[in-house]
Amino acid sequence: MARRVLVSVHDVAPAWVEEVRWLLQELDAIGARPRSLLVIPFHHGRDDLRRCPELVELLREEVARGSEIVLHGYTHARAWRWRGDPLTVARAALFAREVAEFVSLEWQE
Repeated sequence: MARRVLVSVHDVAPAWVEEVRWLLQELDAIGARPRSLLVIPFHHGRDDLRRCPELVELLREEVARGSEIVLHGYTHARAWRWRGDPLTVARAALFAREVAEFVSLEWQE
């Protein structure tokens, strides 16, 4: 039986466009497809994806080649105090500390 692996590239944001491009080229070299690209559109409230046509074009090319784009937070920064059930809060505090954006938002947000 053939095995398949899905490669997930986290924290794709304008600040790291060159690093992301390098990593994707390295993944191409070993035939690592499909890929899941976890994008942060407004990383820490500074890096606005809309103002980075180079990364937007790279993402379009990736989608055309079969990659999946996943929202990895809007700012990727905790906004307020922790919210939610104790298990969710514990996981966020343990694994994502200051970047667990969604655990610090109200449901409507």
